[in-house]
Amino acid sequence: VTVYMVNSGRNQIIYNQGLSGLKSFGQMGSGPGEFHTPRGIAATEDGKVYVADLNNSRIVCLQNRKETLKFVRNIGEGFLLHPQGCAVDNRGQVYVTDTGHNRVVVYDSLGIQTFSFGGEGVLDEPFGIAVQGFGDRWTFFKETAVIVADSICARIQKFDQQGRLMA
Repeated sequence: VTVYMVNSGRNQIIYNQGLSGLKSFGQMGSGPGEFHTPRGIAATEDGKVYVADLNNSRIVCLQNRKETLKFVRNIGEGFLLHPQGCAVDNRGQVYVTDTGHNRVVVYDSLGIQTFSFGGEGVLDEPFGIAVQGFGDRWTFFKETAVIVADSICARIQKFDQQGRLMA
């Protein structure tokens, strides 16, 4: 089991190296594998790690191979504005809270945008996000849902995977 943590103050990711200790990845900057105030983090079983890089306005995709993180690509550069949260569903899609645009943007496993939803009034400065999928091993819920927290309206909302608000 690998646990990932964001250390925003040092602009890096902290993660365990097996049971023997901790490692860090990243530093302040805007280059490959660098961060400027990382916020949210999500990982897949196959070792992909996604980090919401708030002040670089992008998602950084990393790969964990043999307990070492390697930079893969940046996602959403020039399109996202201050992303704060990210989550991955059981199909490998990455959901990002695009705080500056009041929306959630969804990318496929290759980093290609598939759709977005929200907008002012629907989501107001969204920051936290979780994706619950049918077939996920960690949940007993039978429905798929995207749970989003926003800060201006101080609410938590549930959407289906097409971005429609659920009751």
